[in-house]
Amino acid sequence: MQKKDNMFKAIFLILLSSMCAVGQTTIFKMARRNDNASLVDYFTVRCTVGSTMFLLVNYFQKIDHFDLPAGKSPLGWLSIMILRSVSGTCTFFLYCAGVLYAPVSIAFMIYNTNPFLISIFAFLLLGETIHRFEINGMILCFVGMCVLSLKSMGRNSVEASNGNTMTLGMVLEFVAACTQANTIIQTRRMKEIKTQVIMLVNFVFGLILAIGIILFLKVTIDRPISLFTIPTSLLLKLSLGGAVESTGVFCFTAAF
Repeated sequence: MQKKDNMFKAIFLILLSSMCAVGQTTIFKMARRNDNASLVDYFTVRCTVGSTMFLLVNYFQKIDHFDLPAGKSPLGWLSIMILRSVSGTCTFFLYCAGVLYAPVSIAFMIYNTNPFLISIFAFLLLGETIHRFEINGMILCFVGMCVLSLKSMGRNSVEASNGNTMTLGMVLEFVAACTQANTIIQTRRMKEIKTQVIMLVNFVFGLILAIGIILFLKVTIDRPISLFTIPTSLLLKLSLGGAVESTGVFCFTAAF
């Protein structure tokens, strides 16, 4: 999928994304365990941080968001970006839900089968050829991700889980790997569009969805809007996790 002269750059970006994923997962699990952080609140903070980051990046890089390639109409490009954003949002929820049920190291290794799935999907849906050096690169990336995951989590991270919850977590992570593969395939359809623009649309879409979820929960089950009342320390933790996760998503998307 990557040109040969970009392979090492792609491998570096994927490994950097892997480190970011380990970091944000650790932050979220700590916030969940110590402060009973809500996944909806984390999603909202993450999208707010991501939108702010890429608004600033696009502003300072003077990127023209309306300068789209001529292959499709602006509405056509926007529909692909929204489809990608839906897939990416599903990936986020599935991944974060999975690590709540399975040990992080195991869940993370299952989730990081997605480079293999991406190549398979690209071959089937986009007609891209899988070269030998790409297979070697994916194996190297996967081994590196496993090492980073196990080293970062350490022996103390192997949490006690019963068989049913661990199985559920593993299934969620594999489905997340599939949706992430689809996310990257949609990104490959927009090769002419800058990654920064795709990221901005992704996080703005997520923020609009998060606000909708919060309002829906407020109206249907009278769930308090806890973002207005959570402690500053927890808000800072979630913001840090969101910044790390947003960076990782950018690196992984740019790699492909």
